[in-house]
Amino acid sequence: MAQKHRWVVLLGIWLVLVVAGGVWGGPRVVRAWSAWRNPVVGPPTAVRIERLYLCGERELIQEGSAPAEWQGWDRKELLRRFPPEAGWHHTINLPVSVELVQEVNELCPRCRSYRHLGIKDGYLAVYAGPLGCDRLCLHREEGLPLSALPSELRAKLEKAADFTHQPPEVQAQLRKELEFTDEKKIKAALENLDEWQD
Repeated sequence: MAQKHRWVVLLGIWLVLVVAGGVWGGPRVVRAWSAWRNPVVGPPTAVRIERLYLCGERELIQEGSAPAEWQGWDRKELLRRFPPEAGWHHTINLPVSVELVQEVNELCPRCRSYRHLGIKDGYLAVYAGPLGCDRLCLHREEGLPLSALPSELRAKLEKAADFTHQPPEVQAQLRKELEFTDEKKIKAALENLDEWQD
């Protein structure tokens, strides 16, 4: 009987606490429950926004607390404003943090003027950007199939095609011979291609 009496007392105390919490802390409890179920951006939310270029360089656009106009945005609103179709990648951990990275289809300002020699469909080609960035082929030298080039140059071009996997000393040598800091220098190199042909 004492055991049963103890449970009744404990249940009564629990009910009193629930009612008291509902009366005095009701709005706070509702807000806390809502924030847990559907978290949103708030003043303490940390935000990091970056731009990722074709060359692999990253540019920090914004880092710090969430802007005032973002306050109250939920995951759905963030995805609407920063859509994956526009190149956005998201790491959303509301209400703690939001990380956004936008992949852009261009080279970073530092790499834009760079050009390098490479291979495209069995021909010598000119690419925009430094070695290791083979996504923007500017043109293919139709008159220069790889078979017409000296074996030493062909070997260098093949190594350049797998640039990121080369040892640092090989990368440095390839940069000296196949990478150019501007359009003028690569044009001069292309004019000398006649002497490279077998």
